[in-house]
Amino acid sequence: MAELAEPKRARGRPRKTEDERDDGNRRQALISAAAQLFHRKGYDATSTREIAALVGMQPGSPFYHFGNKQDLLLAVMVEGMKQASQRQEAARAGLPNDLPPPRTIARPDPQPVRCAAGAR
Repeated sequence: MAELAEPKRARGRPRKTEDERDDGNRRQALISAAAQLFHRKGYDATSTREIAALVGMQPGSPFYHFGNKQDLLLAVMVEGMKQASQRQEAARAGLPNDLPPPRTIARPDPQPVRCAAGAR
């Protein structure tokens, strides 16, 4: 009887999943450093080398965690939105429960704007 060949194993170390990539909060440290530098210098003026240096990484190391600089910017923006949402929830939790429900401000239907193109 012929034995079935075992499937070949991929070469190298298997890639980590998104959840496994945190490696001692290095990903979070990159996001934090990028946010600081993007705020201070602007996105275009900040290099991934500077971000890596601020965290104490080798220049190419951020690309283990993020595909490119735009992916890092997206992570910064998502993290900022998460933190803002958490602060809002914490502020709402501190409000008394007997407040009246929030009111919706009704706006009248906007009137169409007439353009007098060609009018003299």
